[in-house]
Amino acid sequence: MTLAAAQDAVRKCWGQIASHAFGGPAELDPSLTEEYDWGWVFCFVPQPPGPHKAVYPQRQYAYDRETEISVPVGTKGIEGALHYIAYQKERYHSGRATVPPASPDTNL
Repeated sequence: MTLAAAQDAVRKCWGQIASHAFGGPAELDPSLTEEYDWGWVFCFVPQPPGPHKAVYPQRQYAYDRETEISVPVGTKGIEGALHYIAYQKERYHSGRATVPPASPDTNL
């Protein structure tokens, strides 16, 4: 998985939700992207920058490069997002999930 492909996947999956949360257009800010061994954390910010109705100035989403699962980074931080990704991997590999982790049905 490349950075560009991961950005496109996160934009497709979470772009409308981030825009709704900001009360207007949102876009990924490349300067806020963080890369890790497991994948990336991407940040949506309001467009154009400035005062918006959002409670938070940015919305973060973790993307696992192995499984292609993307999840919001909430109040539990990156650790919470990684815990959810690990849970989905375990469910799939144990046979308790009927779809692979990367399927759109498991991207919440």
